[in-house]
This record gives sequence, structure tokens and C-alpha cells, in this order.
Amino acid sequence: MEPKKAFKRLPDEKKQDFIDKAIDLFLSVPYEDITMRMLNKALSINSATFYRYFDSKDALYLYIYHTIAEKLPKSEGYNLWEAPLSNMITYAPYISMREKNFLSLIYKIPDHVLQMLLDLYRDEEFDKFKEYLTLDKRKGKLREDIDIDFLIWLLFTIRNQLYIYVRQQGYSVDEIFRLLNFVFRDLLRNGIYKHDS
Repeated sequence: MEPKKAFKRLPDEKKQDFIDKAIDLFLSVPYEDITMRMLNKALSINSATFYRYFDSKDALYLYIYHTIAEKLPKSEGYNLWEAPLSNMITYAPYISMREKNFLSLIYKIPDHVLQMLLDLYRDEEFDKFKEYLTLDKRKGKLREDIDIDFLIWLLFTIRNQLYIYVRQQGYSVDEIFRLLNFVFRDLLRNGIYKHDS
């Protein structure tokens, strides 16, 4: 999500101050409870100025998320079975604890914002999944009859539904990581049936 030109023209220091204030608000108040009035007050701006910078609260949230995510190293490899954000502990050299906490809000934002966030990265993730699954298939790690495009669609669907499920259940972040790792590392990789010894 790109901010509008007026925001891009701000000096870097002013942009960072704006982002820092927004992060503080998102971390201290549940997303759904944040009104435009609260947002404008926290950012020390009026409504007209906010809308010169961003289309909506959602657009601001997505911009901040993307800005923080861009600080993280791009992995050389890709572990398809890794739970999303489960390597956050290794992000310490790249982002602050505040930024890590902000990224963790992905488990608490409304479904429509989560869907916007997932859509934002869909094409990039699809290409990455396809590259590594194709490589795994060439190496003989995947069954020959696997349709990679269908498998990716299936994995995206499962992941998106898992996000919704864990949020509805009110799981803690640790419980979410355990469940996502179970699904992606164990259940999907090994199946649901016992294997004969």
C-alpha cells in the first residue's frame, strides 16, 4: 500500500515521527476501536491532512506493515512448511521490539484488513512457492502427480483459513505458532493417517 504523494514529499524525520505515533496507537488500542478522531489526535493532524496522506486507516496500517517487513532480510531459501512470522525471534537485529510487536498484530486485525495484507503479498509469495516447489519436484521430493499451481492454491487457502480460525479462537501468539507449525510442518507434510511401521 503506497501512501499518497503528499506523504511521500514529507521530510524523512517527519514521516518517521508520523509512523512512530501511529504504531504506538495501533499497539495500545484494539484496531476496531481506533476511530479517525483518535488517529488524527495521536498523529497531531486534522482529517483533511490525514486523507492527503492515506486513503484510510487500513491503508496506513498496511503501509506501516510493509515498511517494517521491508527491513527484514530476504531468505536465500524458502521453507514452505514454516509458520508465517514464526522466525520473529531471529528478526531482532533488523527491527525493534516495537516493530516486532506491530507485526504480531497480524493475528488481531480485522479479517478484511488481513485479507488485504495477504493479497498485497500474494503474487510475490506465489512466485516464491512455485520456484521452490518446482525445485523440490525436480529433486524428487514431491510426488510426480502433484499439480504445483493447485498445491499452491490449496496451501494459500489453508493458511488464510488458519489465520481466521486462530483469531476466532483467541489463541495467544505462542499457541498460534504451535498450531501453524503443526499444520505446515507436520500435518501437511506427513498426512493425517498413521504410517505402517
